[in-house]
Amino acid sequence: MHTWGDGGVLEHHTEYSAGHTLTRNSLGFTTRYFYDERNLIYKIIDEVGGVTLQEYNEYEELVVTVNPEGLSRKYTYNDSGEVISFENENGESTRYEYDERGNLLSIATAQGTKSAWEYDALDRVVKRILPDGNTLSYAYQGRNLSQVTDERGNVFRFLFDEAYRPVQLTYPNGTYRQWMYDAFGYLSEERDPRGNHTFYRSDEAGNLLWMQEADGNEHHFSYDTSGNLIHAKDRLREVSFRYGSLGTLLSRTQNGQTACFEYDTELQLTGIANEGGELYRFALDGRGDVVDEWGFDGLHRHYERDGAGRVSKVLRPDERWSTYEYDGVRRIVEERHSDGTGTAYKYNKDGLLTAAFNDSIKIGFERSRDGRVLKETQGEHMVESVYDAFGSRIRLSSDLGADVALQYDTEGLPAGMQSKEWSMSIGRDKSGLEIQRELSGGVRVTTGRDMLGRVVRRDILSGGAEQSRMRYHWGMGNRLLRKGNERTGETILFDYDPWDNLFRADYKGGSELESIYKAPDAIGNLFRTPERKDRKYGKGGRLLEDRKYSYHYDSEGNLVLKCRLRPENMATPLWQEGDWAYEWQGNGMLRSVKRPDGETVSFEYDPLGRRISKTYKDKTTRWVWDGNVPLHEWTEEENVTTWLFEEGSFVPCAKLQNGESYSIITDYLGTPTEMYTSNGEKTWSAELDIYGSVRNFARRSLSDCPFRYQGMYYDTETELCYVRHRYYSCDTGAFISQDPIGLAGGNPTLYGYVSDVNSWIDPLGLNNVKTGAGRTHVTYQGVKNGLPYTGYASAPSHLGLSPDEIIAYRYNGNFDDFGGVAPKHVYIGEGVKGKQTARGLEQRLYEADLKAAGGGIKLKLPISKIQLVRII
Repeated sequence: MHTWGDGGVLEHHTEYSAGHTLTRNSLGFTTRYFYDERNLIYKIIDEVGGVTLQEYNEYEELVVTVNPEGLSRKYTYNDSGEVISFENENGESTRYEYDERGNLLSIATAQGTKSAWEYDALDRVVKRILPDGNTLSYAYQGRNLSQVTDERGNVFRFLFDEAYRPVQLTYPNGTYRQWMYDAFGYLSEERDPRGNHTFYRSDEAGNLLWMQEADGNEHHFSYDTSGNLIHAKDRLREVSFRYGSLGTLLSRTQNGQTACFEYDTELQLTGIANEGGELYRFALDGRGDVVDEWGFDGLHRHYERDGAGRVSKVLRPDERWSTYEYDGVRRIVEERHSDGTGTAYKYNKDGLLTAAFNDSIKIGFERSRDGRVLKETQGEHMVESVYDAFGSRIRLSSDLGADVALQYDTEGLPAGMQSKEWSMSIGRDKSGLEIQRELSGGVRVTTGRDMLGRVVRRDILSGGAEQSRMRYHWGMGNRLLRKGNERTGETILFDYDPWDNLFRADYKGGSELESIYKAPDAIGNLFRTPERKDRKYGKGGRLLEDRKYSYHYDSEGNLVLKCRLRPENMATPLWQEGDWAYEWQGNGMLRSVKRPDGETVSFEYDPLGRRISKTYKDKTTRWVWDGNVPLHEWTEEENVTTWLFEEGSFVPCAKLQNGESYSIITDYLGTPTEMYTSNGEKTWSAELDIYGSVRNFARRSLSDCPFRYQGMYYDTETELCYVRHRYYSCDTGAFISQDPIGLAGGNPTLYGYVSDVNSWIDPLGLNNVKTGAGRTHVTYQGVKNGLPYTGYASAPSHLGLSPDEIIAYRYNGNFDDFGGVAPKHVYIGEGVKGKQTARGLEQRLYEADLKAAGGGIKLKLPISKIQLVRII
């Protein structure tokens, strides 16, 4: 049999014979299938020669699969043909229980985590028992879901119209969300809990044609005959798209700048040409796995894979390499690098990290049955957490003296923190957004918001005296247009380019005016002048020269030398007095920096990339971490400093040192702006420019609070910000190494920070990735926009995030669409198989939610605001 598409796309040849079928794809790769006497496939030889074996029981149900590496998966069934146990390649079993009608009653993981469901006579879910023992209850009126009661007893009430469409969700605090529909049953209007209205208009096929947001911005969309979006326009931007075979995206054009995409005849992505014409290429093996990768700058990496498709070795330029070993389910158990460094990992039966080792330190995790970290050991130090019955952390302590109590409101949102020296309480509006904060020393922060929930006012009082009176003015698309301190008279105006990049800031104080430009070119390289002539860039976003320095990189794109501009050292640059030199580890972390005075600053990290020491002039600073944020910091000569952060975030809120406490005040993005003592005295005040450099500072030492944008710790010794996985330069507005997750980072270039520091943050120095390998995967459930919702999220496994932290990172801590209540996880898994299980469970639970809601709900949701600008 011969099938094909235009231009040879998906041209396949299939040959049938007794007990054997051969297929050859358009690239010439073959797959062979072997059948037994029951016409069941018992052997598959894939495109690269890997052999997969399959066995069946007498009912023709698949019971064993053996992959090309000899690792097996096993299935057991009940009399109804439903899977009752699944044993993965590690020999870890997950068990499933059903009632006589085939409803899933429970899932028990190999580690003992259990989720359960109860049903009524109509097979609708009436109770969900979460892994931590808490329950969600569901009630119905007729065919429709009428209310959901969460584990805290909060009741969410639903109304449906005669067509079984949701028309209102009432939250426990009495606020509500409403939906209205057109004659075809598509969403036409939505009212959010703050009273804002969004309007929609769709065609008869359900394609969204027009949308008007509550801020007045109007969006227009058009489609081709296949339903592909070809044009999107609003009052701020305009984007067009071109497609190829079967809807493959060929190009994306915005304001005359075009990015193009290349595919092979199997419609697999093989190349991306950015707006500057630079090409990012992939070479794939027969299975479609990447075996060679060339960056925009030509940087080449080759990937060796085992029979199961796992990367076993990465060959990098200059004979550098990294090797990886895995357990049966693709979890990395050891990695080694050509410089002799390496890391080993251990996991529990649910795939959660329990220990990790490198040459510097060993870390370990003790977890609850539902995966929460109860105790983390970091070398000789220990951090412990206690949780309430609802899974919220209520106590944080350590062997270095931390002892912090945490409180929550009835909806589970953080309401306060207390230590021996310091306290904080938070008041919120009905939407769950903060409006008031009380801190030690009589410090009060009052926040005013507009109808969209954006901060428009922030007043600080201490000891009854006004300290600051900030005002914010917003435009369409959540662009901050102006902010100012009415107390000092200082005002900052912001301007944006047509690509949503923050382009300029005008700082006005009295009669003085200073303009700072952050002008990107077509591919996101930044310049400090609107003419874009003050810097030189190479391919792939490498900064080569500015007005003071020339920049030089190693073969992997890491900055190795920053030289003052001197004619004599341009050809063969070497470090000289006044220059900066950088040395890197095999895993891409910065090992040391040689300063202009010849002194060296060196670093050590734990297996999760958290910095644990910095040594400069025989003085070593050390850190102990609470998850992803530093908890303690000290040197041999100085007492321990304890840093406290808002729960589940990267926002600092207190510093405890030598028996004294300091409250840290931040802006709406979590950037520190002021510090106050326990007596209410202002002891630190700073203002950043749009690059992250300190523009204005007052009071004591700038290093009293080293935090900049969320996740950034500024080192005075190197003039760089440590951002967990990379280092950021406030001078250049970029990182000094490429994003370790490559294109998945989503930032302007592989060195770039976010395009608008008034709206976005990158607290880990990277962004979420979409592949499954090396990641922890979570299936979660909640009530979103009025309906039971099942979702999926993931994060790199080496971050050691708990399921709740992964979910919080997925939504940046904003659960407004869930009524302010974070969804709960029901599954945790690792690697590609974990992703497949999480995604499969997501689908099964989604179908259960449809059944619970009465089924057949016809709700055409609009394209997200992000997709309006970047569909890809």
